[in-house]
Amino acid sequence: MKNWVVFAFISMFFAGFTSVIAKQRLVEISGELGLTIRTLFVCFFVMAFAVFLFQPMNFRL
Repeated sequence: MKNWVVFAFISMFFAGFTSVIAKQRLVEISGELGLTIRTLFVCFFVMAFAVFLFQPMNFRL
């Protein structure tokens, strides 16, 4: 399977997961705080994938 298909499925999974978290766990707080929490959650997992799945490239200036 091509890399972009795998990343698309991962993206789809986490989008659904964050919407479930938003509906069930963030009921009693304001919309802005809920949006902030969901954004930080997604950012954390994107950074985790970037750190653990990809090898750093050697850039020369």
